[in-house]
Amino acid sequence: MRPDAPDGWQRLTCSCGTERFASAVYLLWKPGSGITQEPGGFFCLECHGMIDSAALIAKASLKAKQQELRDLESEISDMPSPKVAVMKGK
Repeated sequence: MRPDAPDGWQRLTCSCGTERFASAVYLLWKPGSGITQEPGGFFCLECHGMIDSAALIAKASLKAKQQELRDLESEISDMPSPKVAVMKGK
């Protein structure tokens, strides 16, 4: 996650490495009504591939969870080991 990301938002990244995308639209036509637009997803401005936004979100979520796990593992390794008292004779 970018440290400067406002309110937890983060940029998604294409498999080619860019963060730049453009919207795609379907153009619809009907006699007597003209043209209208329907959302058609996004495409990458570098590799020009169509984007599976659910896959990009899953990838970003996994990356964030892996970073969280590394942070927790680091935090645990920095903690001193607790001393355990052993009772003798019982």
